[in-house]
Amino acid sequence: INEQCMRWCYYETNLFGDPSLEIRGTETDMELSYSPAGYNFGNVDEGETYQTTFEIWNAGTGTLTWTLQENYDWLTCNPTTGSSTGEHDTVTVTIDTTGMSGANTGYVFISSNGGSGAFIVHFYIPSGPILSYTPTSHDFGNVDEGQIYQTTFEIQNIGDGEPLNYTLSDYY
Repeated sequence: INEQCMRWCYYETNLFGDPSLEIRGTETDMELSYSPAGYNFGNVDEGETYQTTFEIWNAGTGTLTWTLQENYDWLTCNPTTGSSTGEHDTVTVTIDTTGMSGANTGYVFISSNGGSGAFIVHFYIPSGPILSYTPTSHDFGNVDEGQIYQTTFEIQNIGDGEPLNYTLSDYY
């Protein structure tokens, strides 16, 4: 192509645009999608592990690259990084309830070149009934034979969840 033709192509393209020109692969084409947004394990037992999964994918075009971050000793994810051109990547979330109790919430933060989000985990470890009594002992001191001595004490359920069932017995 000679110089005059190049000038003409340049002017035509700038004035009228080139209908055959297509631009692809810009950074703004990626769009983070994930589902579900979270999971509630409900009531779980202390000292056990539980798992669930969620999916991450690119709802746009191009290649989405993503990274997961969680800041809890009891929460892990696998894998923690990935990429998607549209296929759904499955992430396994594991919780370990060892030494835990009560209501717990954790976040898996998702960062990517197509946006960010968070997968939320909820679970509850009921402690059940817990027997408490006060005083824990009573000393009658020196007692006379054949006499009746009495004391009182209070029994409480200091746990949560189920009612406390108990039986009192006298042992000599």
